[in-house]
Amino acid sequence: MESYDEEALKWAAIQRLPTVTRLRRGLLINSEGEANEIDVHKIGLQERRYLLERLVRIADADNENFLLKLKDRIDR
Repeated sequence: MESYDEEALKWAAIQRLPTVTRLRRGLLINSEGEANEIDVHKIGLQERRYLLERLVRIADADNENFLLKLKDRIDR
């Protein structure tokens, strides 16, 4: 719960930044569950790989949920 509050505070701080700076900033949650503020233009190879794997994993789950809902709707 405490890490969630800390993450929410970090997102709020990012949202208060000027627009151009805000577009380049993000929070990357590492394998320990710790949220770190990053500059998207300056992330390293390892961070980039982790981020892409995480996004693909989320997309696969979203696609699976979408297809299951579509199947259920067609079955009805």
